[in-house]
Amino acid sequence: MTEIEVVYASEHRQWKRRFPIEFPCTARLAIEQSGVLSEFPELTLDQLNIGVFSKTITLDTEVTAGQRIEIYRPLKMDPKALREQRAKKT
Repeated sequence: MTEIEVVYASEHRQWKRRFPIEFPCTARLAIEQSGVLSEFPELTLDQLNIGVFSKTITLDTEVTAGQRIEIYRPLKMDPKALREQRAKKT
């Protein structure tokens, strides 16, 4: 048994938890055991966008010891549209 980390940043705060887990383990199991879903009830497990070190993965991806599972929140605005808006202002 070794550790894994799950991180999430809402609009108002950052959350991080490193905890021991038995391997093999899927991202789904790690997220469920991390406690992030009870800490942020607005998160729905099957609708999460997640990754490991900035590379997108699925909930069924097997994770390994020492990895950090990142939970991504949806973008408020399309980055391309935002750049266009800024360009129009200048």
